[in-house]
Amino acid sequence: MKTKQILTILLVIILLISGYYIFASYQNQQKETQKLIDDQQKALQNAQQKITDIQKSNEQIQTTTQNNTPNGTNQNSINSSEIDPLLTGVVEIECGIPTQDGYIQGSGSLWKLQNRYVVITNHHVVSSTYQDGSCSVFITDSNDKSMGMFKIYPANATAWNTQTDVAVLDLVDYSGGFSPKLSTLNFSISDLDKCPDNMTQGSPLAVIGYPAFAQKIVQMDNSGNTLNFDSRTVTNGIISAYDNSIKFQNWGFSTTGSLPYGNYFVTNTIDHGNSGGIAISKYNGNLCVLGIPTWLNAGVSNNQGIVQNIQNIMYVK
Repeated sequence: MKTKQILTILLVIILLISGYYIFASYQNQQKETQKLIDDQQKALQNAQQKITDIQKSNEQIQTTTQNNTPNGTNQNSINSSEIDPLLTGVVEIECGIPTQDGYIQGSGSLWKLQNRYVVITNHHVVSSTYQDGSCSVFITDSNDKSMGMFKIYPANATAWNTQTDVAVLDLVDYSGGFSPKLSTLNFSISDLDKCPDNMTQGSPLAVIGYPAFAQKIVQMDNSGNTLNFDSRTVTNGIISAYDNSIKFQNWGFSTTGSLPYGNYFVTNTIDHGNSGGIAISKYNGNLCVLGIPTWLNAGVSNNQGIVQNIQNIMYVK
């Protein structure tokens, strides 16, 4: 009996010891497994933190690059979706004394200045008028199809100063109700900010107008009668140089004085017909009015023109 008891006790002891070692081994395995899981989670967190740090670094680089761009100018090109809402705010102007090349034709832009609905153009575009002293302004839709006509009377033109080639003219409806109401026209250009007075070289630029290179003359019949079809165009380019001579000279409308800011030479094509249109640039990521494109003369290799600085155009001493 004693022997059986001893054996039973020994068996119990052995079982307890084996169970202890099995439990201890299980506990160690659990700890190792948990440690492996913790290490993996920590490694994943470190990887995620590195990704976050890289993203923040890239954002800082982008911000620094933008902030370090001269004058804050966004050098990206102006895209069509930005320009599209402005297109119908650019109009064709025709005045009535024909030259050997046809009627005097130019461009203008629609502005709402306080309570006035006006077109702004170059003074030289409207220097010769129809017999009644007027010129015609042709309004077109987004597809450049005619929506109607208005008259302007250059004798009543105003300007901010006499040293820029600029005329501000009130629009007069003479169509007997066939043209759209003035209040429904596109005056969104006047809602844009003016570009700063000294935009940097390389700034993007879009010139909108009705240049001669986009004009097509169609013969109507055997009598030789012709009809001119003029197309609104957008040309892209950059500010290439400054015309600082305007600071010391003037356009001939005044014998004294000068303007405070330079004008711009640009890479855009500026042909006669573009005169009086609009030049749009970009500053701090937003569109702004740079000024009025003005055709000067035929250059050595191409047409020569400038953009009159909007700061000069609206300059009042």
